[in-house]
Amino acid sequence: MNKDNENKDIHNTDACNSKTDKASFCDDDQRMVWYIASEVAGHGEFPTSSRWTREHLVKLAEGKEHLKRKRKGTKATEYHISLLPYDVRKSLLGADAECVAEPKTEYGSSPARELPPVDRELLEMSIEAIELLCEKKRIRMSPKKKAKIITLVYMISLEDKKINESVCYELLELAS
Repeated sequence: MNKDNENKDIHNTDACNSKTDKASFCDDDQRMVWYIASEVAGHGEFPTSSRWTREHLVKLAEGKEHLKRKRKGTKATEYHISLLPYDVRKSLLGADAECVAEPKTEYGSSPARELPPVDRELLEMSIEAIELLCEKKRIRMSPKKKAKIITLVYMISLEDKKINESVCYELLELAS
């Protein structure tokens, strides 16, 4: 075995200091940045190998073909920066990290908001009021639209615990 290997003192990799081509921009005014696998390798949670990074990027881009394209003049596939996780974007942009927006929290990752229990009596009164007014005014509307109006009437009536007839009339006029 050759013990005079020049890389024997390398213990870990530093992706931030790696040299690659400049990132590809669509237009200077749009600031849409595109990266290839070798530029992303080693940043954030991505493997240091370009090959494995490429496989990760392919999985990330499944169903999002508009976020990948062929790099001009090469066989490489570029991936839009919005496809990458936040920590990788921040690592890649360096000084421009301020322009990277924090990702939106995933649905269900925040504590569930307690909803008040449904007041069935008030809901039934809301349904009856809208049904009667629709008959009286001879208004025809889709069940979906009627459900939205009933919901609005219910939400407005929650505070007073009673149906305001003028609100019902106004909502029906707006909807028809």
